[in-house]
Amino acid sequence: MKLKELESHLQQVETFPDPKLHLEQYITTPHLASQIAFNIDKIYDDISGKKMCEFGIGTGMLTIACSFFEPAYSLGVDIDNDALAICQKNLEFFEFDNPVDLLQADVKQFLNKENSFDKFINYFDTCVMNPPFGTKNQKLETNEKQYGIDIQFLMIASEFCAGSIYSLHKSVTRDYLKKKAKQWNMKMEIVSELKYNIPKVENRNKKLFKESKEKDIAVDFVRLSHIV
Repeated sequence: MKLKELESHLQQVETFPDPKLHLEQYITTPHLASQIAFNIDKIYDDISGKKMCEFGIGTGMLTIACSFFEPAYSLGVDIDNDALAICQKNLEFFEFDNPVDLLQADVKQFLNKENSFDKFINYFDTCVMNPPFGTKNQKLETNEKQYGIDIQFLMIASEFCAGSIYSLHKSVTRDYLKKKAKQWNMKMEIVSELKYNIPKVENRNKKLFKESKEKDIAVDFVRLSHIV
């Protein structure tokens, strides 16, 4: 499939009608998603025939983009049932032959060893995601200290993905990400440097007006792979 053809297909993906600011439900555009999936498949051969996962699948833009390259299986996880309902609708529209399962879960549940998610440890070959950047003070507690939620997503992906992780993160966190990757015995490379648009969100609370202004932020598209 050609890149322009993929982007054209993704224009049909239904997105958030009313994004939830506290969940940082920013839209991954068809242009960006097509570029990501195309590069993962054509440069790294990390989609076709692979078992894939996406934490924070939202309405499914990235997983759907990857599904055009025929992974063996995909699992999408999100905390928001409304987003998952739209995602399911999108998947039904495209009618992919490769199976895609959706799971409603809080990312914190994957850290709890008492849950049944241990069966997924090292199960997936590839993980692709556009996690919340943590700009709305989303943090999760661990035994040692607090990590921004995007770092938490990566930490979980490093345990459940035996192959490569592809993710978007603010460029200002690059050095910290490299440090964490080393701690997880992973190699990190910058696939590309991007400008990510954070759209203006209408909000009646004047105290949040500055937070809701549209802006472009520098973002790294990174690839993490386990060091054997």
